[in-house]
Amino acid sequence: MNEKILSCKIKNKNIADCSALPIDELLAFIQSLSSKSLETILQELIKKLTNIVNIGLQYLTLDRTTNTLSGGESQRIKMVRHLGNSLEDLLYIFDEPSIGLHPKDLDNISHIIRQIKGKGNTVLIVEHDPDLIKLADHIVDMGPLSGVNGGEIIYEGSFAGLKKSDSKTGNYFSGKRSYNRQPRNRETFITIKNATIFNLKNITVGIPKQNLTVVTGVAGSGKSTLITKVLPAQFPEVNLIDQSAIAGSARANLLTYFSISDTIRRLFAHANNVSDKFFSRNSEGACPNCKGLGIDKIDLAFMEDVEEPCEVCNGSGFDPNVLKYRYKRKNIAEVMRLTVEEAQSFLKNKNL
Repeated sequence: MNEKILSCKIKNKNIADCSALPIDELLAFIQSLSSKSLETILQELIKKLTNIVNIGLQYLTLDRTTNTLSGGESQRIKMVRHLGNSLEDLLYIFDEPSIGLHPKDLDNISHIIRQIKGKGNTVLIVEHDPDLIKLADHIVDMGPLSGVNGGEIIYEGSFAGLKKSDSKTGNYFSGKRSYNRQPRNRETFITIKNATIFNLKNITVGIPKQNLTVVTGVAGSGKSTLITKVLPAQFPEVNLIDQSAIAGSARANLLTYFSISDTIRRLFAHANNVSDKFFSRNSEGACPNCKGLGIDKIDLAFMEDVEEPCEVCNGSGFDPNVLKYRYKRKNIAEVMRLTVEEAQSFLKNKNL
């Protein structure tokens, strides 16, 4: 930061000093200031900082980069922005706000949602967590199952009525909870040593082998940092399974990810006595217009590109000539559109 800017101070603190303070300490500092000419600015700062403290993020500093925030912290920061919004009669949609949150963090989320609704706004939540579902004045249960077996309204009404409904959701909420009463003995451990990064304060912890271990704690306590950053760094052989996007090319799909696309292509090739390359969107089977992507991108200069289904292959990504080849009366594009359950029946007795 420019040295001239850092030389400007208020009560012996420059802007970098203030940014490095935990938010509760910064709030106390701002509250200690008095200036009639800056009263409006000070009151607005106090209001915003108070909202952040009230949702349990008082330990954050303003110079904390956003990519170091946990999922729970990011969720609450997005929500708290709307607490100072003076607009009314808006529709807010929250898509599974409980993901990755500790029950204590859910209390804070619930408080924010009540405040937003209390301003005269409509709040719509897509959610599974019973603690958030209980907040609702009206519940819509979708089902009965997923995919082609879903898409129906199973129940509408209160939470009490939901527990009595004969649905997957109702049966779960009305059932008794259990826990593991016979945990395995701990014998050997994977030891994480001297973890010191972000919120972690030089900690050492043992993870028992051949056991199921859960690491829990409030948002920002260091759970994800410890397990997804420090553990893989100290033990590179671990298999990390998280919610990040599956890496692959623009033509990648479940078949390629599970390494069964070659088998499908061989089935079509054998049934039609042609090369299996015809049934790959990365090879001879690719649509000549969209190159196997299935979409045409329209460049709108200074605006975002618009994507439309390819008019040659109708979005399949395959050369139309390839689609004349069949296996059990289906072409390769039709097989690609099958659900996993449908494909399991269609490819029965095939070694995939």
